Amino acid sequence: MAQAPAARVYAYALVVIYTALIMLINPLDYEVFERWVIVASHGVLEMYRSWTLLGMDFRIVYPPLSPLMFMLSYKMAAILDRLPDCCERLRLIAERLVVKIPVFLAVILHAKTAERLYEDKKYYYAILAGAPTMLVVAAYDFEPFMTLLALLSLVAFHRRRYVLAGMLLALSSMFKLATGVILVYYVVLLITLRKLRDAVVIVASYAAMALAVLAPFIYGSGLNSITYSILLYHSDRPPQGPTPLRLMAGNVEAYIALVIYAAILVTASLALSRIVDHESLDDHLLAAAALLVVFTGLSKVVNPVYTYWFYTMAAPAMLSRGRWLKFYAITALILLIIGAWYSIPATASIVLDKPYYDEETSKTIPPWRMKSMVNETFILVDVNDTLATTSPQLEQALGEVTEHITVVRYSLLAGYTITITALATLILLSLMRK
Repeated sequence: MAQAPAARVYAYALVVIYTALIMLINPLDYEVFERWVIVASHGVLEMYRSWTLLGMDFRIVYPPLSPLMFMLSYKMAAILDRLPDCCERLRLIAERLVVKIPVFLAVILHAKTAERLYEDKKYYYAILAGAPTMLVVAAYDFEPFMTLLALLSLVAFHRRRYVLAGMLLALSSMFKLATGVILVYYVVLLITLRKLRDAVVIVASYAAMALAVLAPFIYGSGLNSITYSILLYHSDRPPQGPTPLRLMAGNVEAYIALVIYAAILVTASLALSRIVDHESLDDHLLAAAALLVVFTGLSKVVNPVYTYWFYTMAAPAMLSRGRWLKFYAITALILLIIGAWYSIPATASIVLDKPYYDEETSKTIPPWRMKSMVNETFILVDVNDTLATTSPQLEQALGEVTEHITVVRYSLLAGYTITITALATLILLSLMRK
């Protein structure tokens, strides 16, 4: 019997995997997103100040395009509420499918764009088969919109369409602010190439598009509300995940931290501008990925979905330069370390019936709620009936881990620091060795 072509086998496997991933969700984040709909019911343009009527839990801390995208897809799924109560699980699966449609389309478009740019189907699969891609689809977040627009911006920049590059990057930042670091690279590279006029053009187009998106909300909510909700929120966040910044004694003032970050990004961009070939799209993608790795590695918040940022930026270039397997392995290891940081205490809470401390909210979650969230995540699983949660061996192992949790956490922190440094090194080597 003739074997199916490799591409067809990959396609079938990915269809099966993504069908399963659609049924998952991150209930903590999803609850936050659902609250956005309640806040917006008091007025979409006023959503950055309306949360004060409802409490801190309703604060919107994302730029406007993320909440708008969620509200649109959530309204699309609202029609499913008409299904009878006896079909609750089916309704939840259908709701997640509908809500995730825009996210999944953004992922597909990103993969198809990579395929068209490199004229090879393997680039399509490289994006879809990435562990960070699967995680983002499973958990549900807005990274796919952000990185797709950033990719299109880099393509426009490569083709010297600087107005379009700035506008697309601004739209990307209006989903999440992280890709704003790429603007630093644009400006520094253009200045080193003695294209000051083009640098001004790209900054102006970025600012104009960002202002166009923000203007209605500035009018409805006020500039102070937007600044407090989007910018100051991140400066006030406690350390989360295996970030090296946990080793710092005390907190640094927000404005000092901002100056330090700006100096690091400018210095990194200067170094990158010395080694990139400005005629190479691969080099631009790798430079953007390098800055996102620096930004992630030095952030006081380390979230598993952040790996999607640099993964999707660097994956095509790494594949074209023959460093795909190393890149994939290191990225997967980084994701595994971050996942262990959060999943070990969560699993211990469920199995050992102990409270879980949520670093994001600085609140303690009771074990019954943790079990409920696991059931909400998987829908078809009841954690109370699984052998894993009732296994004496697992209970003993988790007891040992929790007893030495400080050592475990420092080990994970060291592992994250080493692997993120290894990834940055791999990207730099790929830039220097064409």
